[in-house]
Amino acid sequence: MGLDLWQIKTVRISEMQVLDDYFDALPGHEFVGVCIDNESLCATIYHTRKLLDDDILHELLHVRFQDWTEDEVVHCTAKLQASFDHQWIVSEARAAV
Repeated sequence: MGLDLWQIKTVRISEMQVLDDYFDALPGHEFVGVCIDNESLCATIYHTRKLLDDDILHELLHVRFQDWTEDEVVHCTAKLQASFDHQWIVSEARAAV
């Protein structure tokens, strides 16, 4: 996937740390997202629930293709999930975390 030099970690956070603009910025919402540090080649996936394979794949695509729109990442995630090869990507990611 081209992320061999990257350090990827996951951090579980409380739903109370998540504010949602669609709900008047009230805390208490589910979240999965990635914070990318290109200088140190480190990315942190923050999550409020157990990560699913598609969550990991989706966030790794954000790291790898930072210029892609959310729609492009969603489309590619779905396409990779439907393919035979996506399992090795997720296995590699889980082993690295």
